[in-house]
Amino acid sequence: MNEDFESLGLAPELAAAATAAGFDEPTPVQQQSVPVLRRGGNVVLHAGSGSGVTAAYVLGLLDRFRTQTVDAPEGDGGILRPRILVVTPTEDRAAHVARTFARLGGGNPPVRALTLAWAAGGTPAIVVGSAGTVGRSVRESTLKLDVVEAILFDRLATTFKLEEPALVETIAASVPAAAQRVVTFTGPARSVERFVESHARRALTVPPRSLEEPAAPAASTGTLAYVVATREQKPAALARVLRRPRPEPPIVTTRSRRGVTELRQELALRGFASDGPDTEVRIRAVTDVGPAALIAYDVPVDATQLGAMDLKDGLVLVEPDQLPHLRALAADVNVGLKAIGAGRAVRGSVAAFRDAVRHALHEEDLDAQVTLLEPLLEQHDAVEVAAALSAMLRTRRAEAEPEAAKPEAAGDKPLAFVRLFVSAGNRDNIRPGDLVGAITGEASVTGEEVGRIEIRDTFSVVEVASGVADKVIKALNGTTLRGRSLRVDYDRRGAPAPRPPRLGRPAR
Repeated sequence: MNEDFESLGLAPELAAAATAAGFDEPTPVQQQSVPVLRRGGNVVLHAGSGSGVTAAYVLGLLDRFRTQTVDAPEGDGGILRPRILVVTPTEDRAAHVARTFARLGGGNPPVRALTLAWAAGGTPAIVVGSAGTVGRSVRESTLKLDVVEAILFDRLATTFKLEEPALVETIAASVPAAAQRVVTFTGPARSVERFVESHARRALTVPPRSLEEPAAPAASTGTLAYVVATREQKPAALARVLRRPRPEPPIVTTRSRRGVTELRQELALRGFASDGPDTEVRIRAVTDVGPAALIAYDVPVDATQLGAMDLKDGLVLVEPDQLPHLRALAADVNVGLKAIGAGRAVRGSVAAFRDAVRHALHEEDLDAQVTLLEPLLEQHDAVEVAAALSAMLRTRRAEAEPEAAKPEAAGDKPLAFVRLFVSAGNRDNIRPGDLVGAITGEASVTGEEVGRIEIRDTFSVVEVASGVADKVIKALNGTTLRGRSLRVDYDRRGAPAPRPPRLGRPAR
């Protein structure tokens, strides 16, 4: 039996706001977490954008604090002292979360994002900011955390990739011990597991699952196609898909009945009939669909919805920040994913460059990069953004090639290599490719200047050309790799002095 929002214990005005926001009924994540959140319990939400996770914690916290009034502490001179603090990976995400609080709560309690686009006045009960901005505001004493009653770390795994983990730890340790702790993240993340053990003990995990990395997936039961498009680009993307000839009108699902009306209007503007005898497409709310959906205009909220789709000809339109959620659902039901695009190729690429990009798509952790690019993807076509990045990367490589050719042009002196200590190893899921990419990317050295790499349990040893060793140490020290802040120095273990450089390029 389906629940409504009032059955979760929410105040009638919040239940109405949830329906107005486009939810016909609570998603599974909302059903499991809202009752705990509104009672003040610690919660770990292992769910991403597209599951209803943002609305879940916003509704739960708003219900708990909806009667909260805020009086400016006497003599504080505009210093912020919130009851709720939300820490996000970026300022763009902070603005989005703050808007969600304001929209669903109607301004009660008052909210403010720590961005230039929000007014600086008032005494907000809810403050939302990126980890970097929150940390800086605390250091400058413009934000005090002594009366915080609930702290939420949104997309924590992504924050760890973009900021120093020590900064997040400091923020968590600065709020009162009795404060409610809420964490959201997607994907396997040992750094999040360690954080939860230290700062959110006895937290309910939603959905119930282990925070450990999953075992190797079983064989795929099928493949589902998807198209990446921002919210503004989705109607045009769907229209392109619908132009393909089909034996009968496809079923397109939206998340809510209100979404059905809005999509019908968008498609009508483009000449597509969704009603009447000449119907070219059938649009239904996902909660009203009997047969399997062929096209999901909104990403499925859970594995059950995704598993019910037609895997032979099905298609999902997914927004960039919802990709981690879609991948997690596909893994849960052993469904493969295949990206399809507008069919425009980036010209001028060589086979080796394409192979490198394919390797990065499969091997690199891309969630944080998607977060960084999200504002660009809202303004430009994803293919154009990829083309711009390709142009930047290939130009950078071309500029480096003449310098890389100098040692070979001499031909009379082989490169001398020295060993560097790097404070990350197997426990941090570090691979040789990660270190090569970090060294060549951060220090702008060539692959020829990187030699043998030894990955140990808690650290690694990397051989680099002696002429670039200081450059690599300076470039990598303090950077973050797979959530771990790096310390890099000459390898002096087991010897009173650095070992002499070894001549000749070593085998990888």
